[in-house]
Amino acid sequence: MCSQQRRVARLILKHLVDAHFPSMFVGGCVRDSLMGVEPHDYDIASVALPEQVQNIFSLLIDFDCIATGIDHGTVTVVSQGCSVEVTTLRRDIQTDGRHAVVEFGDDFEQDALRRDFTMNALYEDIDGRIHDYVGGQDDLKLRCIRFVGDPATRLEEDVLRALRYFRFKSRFDLRAERDVDEMVCRFLPRVAFLSRERIHSEWIRMLGCAHLSYEQIEQWSALRLWRMIWLSQTSGVSLEDGELLAQQLWQAQSVCTQSELLACIRFACILHKDPFLDFVDARSLEAAMKKLRFSRREALSVSGLLFAFQEIYTATATWSVAEVLMWVEKAEQLYGQGSFRQMVVPILQLMAIGYEEVESKIAQIVHVEVEYAYRRKLLQQVSGKHLASFCPELRGKVVGIVLAHMRFCLLQGTWQDLGELNLAQNSSLKEWFLYIETLSPVC
Repeated sequence: MCSQQRRVARLILKHLVDAHFPSMFVGGCVRDSLMGVEPHDYDIASVALPEQVQNIFSLLIDFDCIATGIDHGTVTVVSQGCSVEVTTLRRDIQTDGRHAVVEFGDDFEQDALRRDFTMNALYEDIDGRIHDYVGGQDDLKLRCIRFVGDPATRLEEDVLRALRYFRFKSRFDLRAERDVDEMVCRFLPRVAFLSRERIHSEWIRMLGCAHLSYEQIEQWSALRLWRMIWLSQTSGVSLEDGELLAQQLWQAQSVCTQSELLACIRFACILHKDPFLDFVDARSLEAAMKKLRFSRREALSVSGLLFAFQEIYTATATWSVAEVLMWVEKAEQLYGQGSFRQMVVPILQLMAIGYEEVESKIAQIVHVEVEYAYRRKLLQQVSGKHLASFCPELRGKVVGIVLAHMRFCLLQGTWQDLGELNLAQNSSLKEWFLYIETLSPVC
């Protein structure tokens, strides 16, 4: 697909040049190519105005144009299932911290001077020659991220660049000029004015960087990066031994094969390292994450990795079979049975290194989960509908209490009377319990 994308992009570039509109590839596609990375997206900078771009490709077969940002000079050209953004050369006349009023021009150097980082201000012409007006090639060779011009000015123009700065540093493992990190962090509170979808998109891309290192996680924590862009006030109790847990959680990436869970592991690692980001319970953390447009699964995964360990760590020294199986059931609902067995348990095992009691509990989880796996099937018979057939007089909140107690008894394998019910009701429920027990053999 990437080679197809480049072929289509070069064809679009050729049509623009052949129509006597000087045009070049620009930005990430040029940067990635120079770094030996196959670009996934291509952008073209051109002297052609948006209406001229539309006129050129409206006359060609197999090309469509979408006016994705006419006011800012951008037209998306689509062909053979691939899309390329063509943007008119421009300069900013007025900015508000995110959006700009632009004036179209015909000067590639002027266009380069309005961009964020030198490595993103590189141009490649139709013959493959690189045009560098701001020293981006030298910075790439030095593995350095540098703003075009004055960093504060670039950030005043668009505060999203603060998040992009940290993302590019992580993605390419770049170093920065002295004190730039601290200066960028001063702009992070303004991120709250961006859309939460945009913040989430940048944050997830930062966490998903292939070269993200534990040292960078430590740096983010030291700079209070996450705290700066957190959009809600939280309070709670400290996680015990957060530094050790963070290191162990980082090691847990070695058993992770799902990219979504990988980002969640890294996010949980950051929360472990920052003692000022504490939460009373999983629900408050999930609610805060949802405000930043994390999906329900992402929020549950992060809270699960944080609080599952805490739950195991703080629970009684010896769990009953029922307690173990109820914890397993909850974990499988969160991660899926396959993911739980293949990844979550190994992650917890890695996190538990150095905690003797926790290691024994996780070993108990693995043992009981396998030996008593069939008991979970019995829980399919526990529903409000089934309860009504055996004890129709039960109503309201007591129904939930009874169902939870029945599940506990089935997982434990023994019936226990429920103190909130009378003798007749307990007898009916015991009859139901014995009926369900006959549906599957008991070890």
